[in-house]
Amino acid sequence: MSILEEEIAAYQAQQDDLEASHRGRWVLFHGSTRVGIYDTFEEVSTDALRKYGRGPYLIREIGAVPAPLPAILQRAASHG
Repeated sequence: MSILEEEIAAYQAQQDDLEASHRGRWVLFHGSTRVGIYDTFEEVSTDALRKYGRGPYLIREIGAVPAPLPAILQRAASHG
């Protein structure tokens, strides 16, 4: 499992609880760890860059339908 797949799985495992209490806010996952919940994309992206640089990490708006990854990112994710 790639790191991205691990982060997506971690989000999906917590998705119902997150959507019930934090819909519309932003969440940051690093590996299988939920790092935090944020009010804005600016806050979550600033914290992610400060803590992890260019990544890897997953930022997701809670409750939003995820956009498909461009093919180049899908290839990179599948190759770890």
